[in-house]
Amino acid sequence: MGEQATYATERLDHLGIVAGICHENELVERVDIFVGENPEIEIAGL
Repeated sequence: MGEQATYATERLDHLGIVAGICHENELVERVDIFVGENPEIEIAGL
């Protein structure tokens, strides 16, 4: 059969730093371009 994928999990303790890097690199906009936007889905923060 095919090869089995190997995954690793890492803990992200500094979410503010991660969020800043995602914002700086326009990660959300890049993902939206890749997967497309759906106006029917609404995301609300806490």
